[in-house]
Amino acid sequence: MTSSSWWASRKNSTGSPTASYGLDETPEIVEPDKVVPIPPTWLPWCLNFATRDAEIRAELAEGRNPGEQPTVWFERHRWQPLTELPPEAAPALRARIDARRQRIRSVPALALIENANFKRRWYCPDYDAEEREAMQAWLADQVEVAAKERKATFSLEQMVASLQDDPHVLAVCELLAGRRDFSLSQLVAEALFNDMVPNHRFHIYKPAGLVKREAWERTWEDQCREDAGEKVTPEVPPSYGTGDFLKTEYWQLRGKLDVPKERFIAFTEIPGRAGAETLYGWAGWTPLQRLRAILAIDEELEDADVPLADRIGLLDSAWRLLPDVARRGRGLFPWVSPLGQFGANLSVAGREIQAPR
Repeated sequence: MTSSSWWASRKNSTGSPTASYGLDETPEIVEPDKVVPIPPTWLPWCLNFATRDAEIRAELAEGRNPGEQPTVWFERHRWQPLTELPPEAAPALRARIDARRQRIRSVPALALIENANFKRRWYCPDYDAEEREAMQAWLADQVEVAAKERKATFSLEQMVASLQDDPHVLAVCELLAGRRDFSLSQLVAEALFNDMVPNHRFHIYKPAGLVKREAWERTWEDQCREDAGEKVTPEVPPSYGTGDFLKTEYWQLRGKLDVPKERFIAFTEIPGRAGAETLYGWAGWTPLQRLRAILAIDEELEDADVPLADRIGLLDSAWRLLPDVARRGRGLFPWVSPLGQFGANLSVAGREIQAPR
């Protein structure tokens, strides 16, 4: 049966949905292709709803009917209540809606179902918020593109310098800030901060989260052994919760399975670099690329005579990447083997300093 024939049979047999229940004895039938789209606040039940709410508010203002409570339906759904149709409503539409409102008032059974409890919730889109969110995501995309092109870590100042001559970035930032004298550094910093997770686990997890992380690593090790042909049964690791992370934002980015979905990593374990001086990297780096970046930083710190005790956090981050690097190749073996400089540094650190655990 086609839609037109269905409507014809529906109209001939029942007239309207409410007529089929015997609630509206004088319905006015409008075929679907002739229905004029209108906002929810123009609907008969919504106009009556707003009218009754206005009456309640007026009574409360006069000190009458203290037991009545005004509705928050309009505020919750972000609609401006209307008690009458606006002037731009077509005469035919106005006549039909007015007649429908009158029938709702005069038929108690019809009024029972023609109210907010039995209607679809039409939320009014917050277009300003959606536009702002889209611009923030676009700016984060541009920052990520610039970060992806870099092979080494970068500071906020360096990222700003790489974007400050892009007219599209400047135009979007002006709209985001709502002023021409905006701070590009502030907007880029927000893009980095809202989509980054620290590099070192001690700056990501609380103690309970570190315990769960160790359980996951044991599972990964067992899975590797199982892939190698050993008969092992990997344990089922626990899920993470918001209380396992130092910041709720980290959990929101990674979720209960701790899946990295952030755009950037922050090397917060570098001594002497915090706040605006923090170094960042692209979260899409391979373990080998991340390890190279860490070793380059450590070499700079060593040349600057930064004590090994202050670099232990950075070296620990590099050490924890070695298993992942080993699984993907041995391109850095001369650097990270016990015979290399990195291995020598770790040996000294092991004798002189208690490494993080």
